[in-house]
Amino acid sequence: MARKTPSTSEERAAEERSKAMKRKTKASPVAKPLRSIRREQLLAQAKATQSFEPVAQRNAVNKLILESVWSRACTTVEILEAAYRDPQGHRYWELWLFEPLPIYQFAELLALDSAATNGVPVLDRYLFQIFERLRAAAEAGETWFIGDTSPLITETWSSLALRNSALAVRPREAIAWMCQNPNARHLVPTVPAGMAQSLAERTNALGTDGGVLSDTLSQVRTSIVGRTSGAARASIVGKRPRIKVYLAEHHPKGVPSPAHCPRKILRSDLLDWDSNLAPLDEGTLKLAIDEFNASLANHDR
Repeated sequence: MARKTPSTSEERAAEERSKAMKRKTKASPVAKPLRSIRREQLLAQAKATQSFEPVAQRNAVNKLILESVWSRACTTVEILEAAYRDPQGHRYWELWLFEPLPIYQFAELLALDSAATNGVPVLDRYLFQIFERLRAAAEAGETWFIGDTSPLITETWSSLALRNSALAVRPREAIAWMCQNPNARHLVPTVPAGMAQSLAERTNALGTDGGVLSDTLSQVRTSIVGRTSGAARASIVGKRPRIKVYLAEHHPKGVPSPAHCPRKILRSDLLDWDSNLAPLDEGTLKLAIDEFNASLANHDR
């Protein structure tokens, strides 16, 4: 007997859905395990970097983040959590901020963060925008470049001449300038922006050279605090005010000397009180204590 042709639109639609489900059933058993396997491999490789030296670890993690962006097997947050036990990646970014970086490596580092959030198609678009802003900085005579800036001014961002040039940047100063610039601040990831500002605050408080001026810091803080998550806000607006809130609650008459109030224990208590203060170094804690004690007129010095 010949097969009966569906007589209604509902019957035809049901038949099409049935065919689609059969195609999906055939494809799924292959595609899903492959991505799952790759995810496990990437996270295992990220976890293995915990035994690496700092520079080797940051470079390896950077490559894993790039791979995760292209494969979409896992997220940057998962890579950072596996490698540093910190989904925000404070340690990862810290390792990039203290030494000069080749200009192309610096630009790719920032653009990769945006691509991880918005997808691979935006990677070139963000690289183009970053290099446009860096070119503007070079033309304005900014002093955080190291080397001959002429390739940056004369070459296109994708040229081999620029990619292979010896031009480098001081990342902390470059990030601070980008955060101050309304045309560039959206190109800077939240965590390194906050860390660069916090480090510069400490430099200014100590009265040493090489930091960003106070009015610049104020603009940096204003530009980034409105677009960050609560989890990163403590490091961006400055940790010392939050630390002093804790000190006022727990040491209203002033913080005793280290002999009577060990700083390691105090630091641990602070992080238990507010985990957003991590990472909290001894220099920042000491400055906060000194400022708090100095503000108490009745403190027994």
